[in-house]
Formats: sequence, structure tokens, C-alpha cells
Amino acid sequence: MGSNIIELAKLGHERAAELKGSYEAINACSVVKPDGKEMSVNRYEFEDYGTNEPDGRYVTYEDYSASEARCAALSAKLRMINDLTEAAEQANKLAQEAVETLVQERNALAAENSALKKSEAEFNEYCRRECEDVGDTWVDDFTETPATDAFLAEVRAQAHKEGAHFVANRMLAAWDAGFIDDTAKNAADIARMILTSTEFMADAPEGDFDRLFADGVLEGIAAQLRKGVAQ
Repeated sequence: MGSNIIELAKLGHERAAELKGSYEAINACSVVKPDGKEMSVNRYEFEDYGTNEPDGRYVTYEDYSASEARCAALSAKLRMINDLTEAAEQANKLAQEAVETLVQERNALAAENSALKKSEAEFNEYCRRECEDVGDTWVDDFTETPATDAFLAEVRAQAHKEGAHFVANRMLAAWDAGFIDDTAKNAADIARMILTSTEFMADAPEGDFDRLFADGVLEGIAAQLRKGVAQ
């Protein structure tokens, strides 16, 4: 029996020495062994002096509980964000549908107004001729439609820009396919000139969008080519 106590005491001392780095001794006492020799005994209370290892081998209970609480809070926030995102997406979808409907209605109204303006101009011209035939004077009286005029101008401007993009694309595609015999630099310069022309379209007169000038230049070039072949 005595030897067992001695062995247990010895193991206790060894274990205590191992735990001194993480546990704090709170008191000490001495006991008398059966052989009459005195032996000191320390009582230890656990204190959290541990640290979290990078590989996660050791996590204190307090840290684990705090992590769980943070995870729960983050999960709640994520659920709230997901709900808000879904609501925002639904609202955006409804808004887009409403905008598309308004655009369609606006386009329809603009088309009707444009037709009415054309009809008004034709009727005005008819009245002028009739008045001139009988020696009277006709005063033009057109309905002002600034909103329709602004919208139609916007539509024309966008169409002009898209037309320039189309021309540049077709020209470069033809050059890339070998149908235009010119250097890469010249092809790029022409394409850039076409694309940058959109910057001047807003203030350009209506005549600049007529192809009469281009047709005239092409006829002149064709005549020069025919003359060169004949020579």
C-alpha cells in the first residue's frame, strides 16, 4: 500500500512539473509518508494560458464560444443581406419592366406625333397652294411639339452613331478579308476617322447625312479610273 502511494505521489510530481506552464499553483501543503518522511504536495488550479496554434491544434473554450457567436452573427447578417439582395433584384426587375413599358409607350406616342406633324405640314402646303391660286396669302401655323422634336432628334443622333459604327466595322472586315488593298495603318486611320465622326454629329447640318456628296466623289473617282485605263 505504501509503495502505491509513493508511486502515485511521484507521478503527481512529474505531472505537476509538466503542467506548470499552463496551470498555476494556488497553495501548497506537506504530508507524511508511511516511512515517516515528509513530502510536499502542490494543488493546481487551471488557468487559460494556452494559445491558438496556426494549424488549429489548440483552441480554448472561450475562443471557441466566441467564434461560434461570431459565426452565428455573420450567418444572421448573411441571411439578411441575401433577403435584401433578393428584394432589390425583384424591385430592379419590376423597375426594368416598367421602364421598358414606358419606353414602348413613348416610342408609340412619338411615332404618332411624327405622323401628325407630317400630315400637318402636307395640309399646310395644300392650303398655301390654294390661297396662292385665288390670290390670297397663307400664313404658316404649325403646332409646336418640343418634346417630340427632342425625342426624334435623339433617335436620329443614335441612329447616326450606330451607322458610323456599322460602316467602320464593314470597312475593317472588308480590309481584313483582303477586299481592300491598303496598308494596316491607312485602314486604321480611316476606321478611326469614321468612329470619331460621331463627336461632330450633334452640331452637323442635315445635309451632312445625305449621301449625295459621297456619290459625287465616287463618280469622280470612277471617271479618273476609267480615264487611266483608257490611256
